[in-house]
Parts: sequence; structure tokens; C-alpha cells
Amino acid sequence: MLRSKGSDFVSEYEFKLNDGKKLILRPLRSEDLDQVCEMERLIFESPWTRLSFEKEIDSCFSHSFVVIDVKIIAYIITWIIRDELHIANVAVHPSYRRYGIATRMLNFVTERARQSNCRLVLLEVRKSNRQAIRLYKQLGFKIDGVRKGYYEQQNEDALLMSYVMNQ
Repeated sequence: MLRSKGSDFVSEYEFKLNDGKKLILRPLRSEDLDQVCEMERLIFESPWTRLSFEKEIDSCFSHSFVVIDVKIIAYIITWIIRDELHIANVAVHPSYRRYGIATRMLNFVTERARQSNCRLVLLEVRKSNRQAIRLYKQLGFKIDGVRKGYYEQQNEDALLMSYVMNQ
């Protein structure tokens, strides 16, 4: 369960893992970029650049969050455009996987989108990323199609997935 530490909807939120460990979810800030970029390079073959993350912080339609233990252990980058939420980037540090952190982040941004009257959530995922595909399906996403060669450097296809929200 997420609990607000402030009255503003985009302030810090605290949640507990199943083992009772408390984590903080809050908006991405400029001072987070060193850690986020380091994690991005660790996890992805074609990492986003620092400039890409800087643009997310400044964008009016970007809603980006980090999860903090002692340091940043996960992040999610989303865009709300009209009545759609697009999930652009999700990452959890390898040492913190399988604790439900990605699920918590996805549920958090989906609920925010619902409150913003979004009706649809969209994302692309590598066709080879079976763990992520399984998670998205567990959360109610469906495969809508394939984007051929979406990941250009690896010439890998992406699955286009969507989740229709019930208002």
C-alpha cells in the first residue's frame, strides 16, 4: 500500500515489501541522474542517454519516478498524452528483482493515470524479455502487435502491449 508523506499528489510515497522493508517512491529529480544513468547502463544494451533523462524531468507530459532504499534501486518513465499513459522505461536493479517493485511502480503510475482520466496504457517490450512480458500479462496487459526491428542496434522486434482501464 502506498502512503503519502505530503498533501501533494506528486510528493514522496512510502511502501513496504513483503519482508517489511520500507521503500520510498518519489518523482525523478536532477540530482538522481548519476545513479539512474549508471543503472541504465548496467541493465540495458542500448541505454538511454543522460540528456534523455534530463528531458524527462523538464517535460510537461512526463511522469517519472524513482524507488529508493539507501540508493535508487528502480525507476519508471511514463508519458500521459491526452487519455493515454505510455510506459517508456522501467528498470529495477538486478539485486532488487523478484520483490514486486516493478509491480508496485506499474500499479502506482496506472492509478495516477486513472485519476487523470486515462483510458489506455501502452508499452513496447523486447520480444525476448519473457519476465517482463509475463509481468505485464499478470497485470492485465494484452499483446496487440509487433513492431519489427524496433530495437535497431540489436535488430530485435518489440511487442506492443496495452491495458484498457476500467474507470
